[in-house]
Amino acid sequence: MIISIDGRPMEENLVRGDNLEDILSDLTENHLPQNRMVGEVLLNGLTFTEELPHAAVEVPRNEIESLVLVTLTSEDISRHFLDNSPNILGSMLDSLPKITELFRLGDETEANEHYLRFLESLHLTISMLEKVIRVMDIPYQASVGELGSIEGRLGWLAEIASLLLRIQEENDWIYLADVLEYELTPELEALRDMLPALKSRVH
Repeated sequence: MIISIDGRPMEENLVRGDNLEDILSDLTENHLPQNRMVGEVLLNGLTFTEELPHAAVEVPRNEIESLVLVTLTSEDISRHFLDNSPNILGSMLDSLPKITELFRLGDETEANEHYLRFLESLHLTISMLEKVIRVMDIPYQASVGELGSIEGRLGWLAEIASLLLRIQEENDWIYLADVLEYELTPELEALRDMLPALKSRVH
């Protein structure tokens, strides 16, 4: 397996992991230059993107002939995320009506499949937003008009996530659908609407 980061070759035996996800995790945590993040992954000569969360797990190490990472500065990645995050949140919001409908119809298997993907996307998006706030030094407590502060928004999202977990453990799918529609959806809409104001504070 040939591995390189920004054109710098690496010895394969220095990289741990039995699949692509583990390998990328090891490279990210232990081998990236300081203050840089992965911008592009080329797997066997082709750009690799995860259409579903954790899709990289399905790529075993022995199928990787070459792995090329192109990095960007943390600031560049953060700016790119702020540019695209309203669309990311918009896509997540578009998926919620189908999930709530499936839960209310009692189609628990398919509903849970879509729901778990949604939760994974939500977790990744919130995690990335928190990193962006730190990297770009955006004040957590700064208010964005009637939308409040990012601190308050993320705090309320954390409370809703805890509530959803408790409801899921109780298998109360109708209540879960109600919380998704009437509590989580407005919060995500507010978060999406406040992102342009946050972006304007980045210099």
